[in-house]
Amino acid sequence: MYIRLGARGEPVLEEARDFGGFKVVVEGGEGAPLDERLAPCGRLDPDGCHAWIAERWLRAAGPAEPAWREQLDAMLAYADRKGWRDGAGAIRAHLETAGA
Repeated sequence: MYIRLGARGEPVLEEARDFGGFKVVVEGGEGAPLDERLAPCGRLDPDGCHAWIAERWLRAAGPAEPAWREQLDAMLAYADRKGWRDGAGAIRAHLETAGA
């Protein structure tokens, strides 16, 4: 699963049923600064290579299906074990540039 972050548009959850990975794909070099584009769904990590995605946004963006919610809960539990969640429950995602 990944979040597509367009140069001007809202973040969009893509491949929501693929729980094998989690990242933010940044499209276009023009447009609003990255931290502003991330604001609807999370925040930029100071390292500049990662983002923290709010659990609330992720749940709202995904399918409203019990089976999907169960798989998301399992993914979040895995992230907890790996230390990829912060105190507010946001999940760490690697930033990737589209086409890279």
